[in-house]
Amino acid sequence: MPSTSHLETKVTNFVEAEVERHWEENQSAYYLSALGEKLKRDVPGSHELFVDGLADFLRQQPVVNVVRHPNIPQKIGAIPLSVVIPQNISTLFREGREQNARQPKKVYVPEFWEAFKRPVANPPRLVSVEETGGITVENGAAARRTSRSYEILESDRPKISAQAPVGEKIAATYDAITTWLKKHELNESDFTLSGPEGVGGQRSNFMQRLSEAFEDVPEADLARISIPLDIILKLNSK
Repeated sequence: MPSTSHLETKVTNFVEAEVERHWEENQSAYYLSALGEKLKRDVPGSHELFVDGLADFLRQQPVVNVVRHPNIPQKIGAIPLSVVIPQNISTLFREGREQNARQPKKVYVPEFWEAFKRPVANPPRLVSVEETGGITVENGAAARRTSRSYEILESDRPKISAQAPVGEKIAATYDAITTWLKKHELNESDFTLSGPEGVGGQRSNFMQRLSEAFEDVPEADLARISIPLDIILKLNSK
């Protein structure tokens, strides 16, 4: 276990470099929710320093500026010290070039997408490519293994906080899927939709985003939410 001073130096150097890289690529604040997850993965033991949270820790370190969205207090990010904080701080939280570039051109089959969102509570989770086309996702003892079955491990799922903004969670899910496909040397087209519901992805993308928006809402609160079906269909058709 490194000393506290050594660990602090390692963390601050890492944060400074990551925030600078993110700014150069995106010209936007680096969400602390995403930065915290990256620290947890890449700098073991770093979270022991964040007794009062990452934001409080960084405010005490002269390596980055911590900024908060003026209208959405849950959005907290970091920018390099060299960047002048604008009068309208909300402009620092716009989607950057990197995030726009990562927007998918194709939409994954919903069952496949969901397989990366839900914890693997009943392994194995197998994705099978059928000879006739299409895929199936099965879990546990009922999961059938074929010559074209591939397992999704818990470690394959996106590593991001449940409190992260929806956009970050969507991007992290796409990253996890891309990594999984490369690991198994699979063709993306076998796992995406085709036709008007697929390529271009507006209709399916809408449903995925709607699902993401409500996934962390407690069931008791969900029970009080009512959206008329005709409105959902109208929005999904645009």
